[in-house]
Amino acid sequence: MIEKKYFFEPTLVQDVLGNKDTLEEKLSVSTNTKILKKGEAFLAIKGEKHDGFKFVDQVVGKAPLIIFENSSQNLEKAKKIIQTHQDLVFIAVENSQKYTQTLAKIHCENWIKENNKKLIAISGSNGKTTTKEMLSFILNQLVPGKVISTFKNNNNHLGVPFTLFELDKKTIDLAVVEYGSNHPGEMKLLCNLSFPNMGVTTNIGETHMEFFKDTQAVFEEESEIYKRIEEVTQGKGFFLINNDDPYLKMLTPNQGSKTFGKNQDSDFVLSFDREKSLITINGKTSLQNSHILGEHNFINLAVAFLLADDVFPGRTGEIVKAASLFEPTSNRSQWREIGGCRIFLDAYNANPSSMRASIAEFITTAKQASSSDPRPLVILGDMMELGQNTLSYHEDLGRFAAGFPEVDFLYVGQWAENFMKGFKTENCQTFQNVQSAKTYVKEQITSRKSIFAKASRALQLESLFDIN
Repeated sequence: MIEKKYFFEPTLVQDVLGNKDTLEEKLSVSTNTKILKKGEAFLAIKGEKHDGFKFVDQVVGKAPLIIFENSSQNLEKAKKIIQTHQDLVFIAVENSQKYTQTLAKIHCENWIKENNKKLIAISGSNGKTTTKEMLSFILNQLVPGKVISTFKNNNNHLGVPFTLFELDKKTIDLAVVEYGSNHPGEMKLLCNLSFPNMGVTTNIGETHMEFFKDTQAVFEEESEIYKRIEEVTQGKGFFLINNDDPYLKMLTPNQGSKTFGKNQDSDFVLSFDREKSLITINGKTSLQNSHILGEHNFINLAVAFLLADDVFPGRTGEIVKAASLFEPTSNRSQWREIGGCRIFLDAYNANPSSMRASIAEFITTAKQASSSDPRPLVILGDMMELGQNTLSYHEDLGRFAAGFPEVDFLYVGQWAENFMKGFKTENCQTFQNVQSAKTYVKEQITSRKSIFAKASRALQLESLFDIN
């Protein structure tokens, strides 16, 4: 809920129609006419193709406050509506997207001033959404109803503000906010909208390479989170530095930072036991979870634990228990079972570094789980947003996959030919799209004990298994 006065503070406000004294002292905000509840403010955002204000007739009578991007046409329509709906208030703004960001910043700044409020920032090339989900799950187990977090991976220039809109001084004590960038400078913009006082950058990898020239540029972008937390807390905010990442380990430690990793000189030394499905921190605290796969995901779980333990240092036992209960959702690193076949589905995102880590981990786990498995099947699909080196990245992936002759591969997508240039062996079927691969995959389910499937979200790889 946002205090009424904040809606009128941004300098982007150009005109106000109606009597603002009729408004409630606090209002929640929505941009979706289909789910807008009576009493919520309607923020009509104008994008490249559509102006939300064209749907204004659908919210008249429900929304007491309507914010829109100013234009002569929109202003005339607002004036006409208010003639018959005098209890309405309209705010005309210069730029609806910038107004959204400014409003979020004002609201967040006032929320964070309250004692003991924590805004935990999570960024990184791989694992940030999983870590966010793990941490928010753990915190909700400890203080139900007092935590908000980024919905799915809505981590961009509008997703972050709408997460911040959910902050409420009376009911919310903790916010777990995911920050994502696909253009240079976007991370700094997102950081400056909020006031994080603790957080982590999970790792640096080959993501959104169509806009970043190399991984050094990715690191420079992602490091804005560390700088912002340092600025907000004068260097005292708890920040976890990945000591195994060649880029992140270059961050200059400050009073509030701690390192983690397999590296023995880390503040928190991590040791992964694949057979027992657990990760140990400093040889003392063990986190066990049968629902997740892979060292990288257990590292994410350890990071979530360490952040939660800093928030609630006296409740370590409860945090360990909560960590064991976490289960992945939304086609992200999920185990599914069809008949007698276990399927590891990660149809949410993919880039070169996450692909390599996940493939290697699945194959190792599959071999340990069943020596009688005829041959695991690894299904791979296109990796998106890799820029001018897209073809070479897929060829490199093929070369990597060829190093596992003990499994069979299937590749789905437009870059199958490039994958095969690197693969160069026969134990791989290729299909141009998911639809054409369905029959083959269904046949494989009946003869395999384990299948791995990973690709970028655009392919909707889950439809291979008729999983929604």
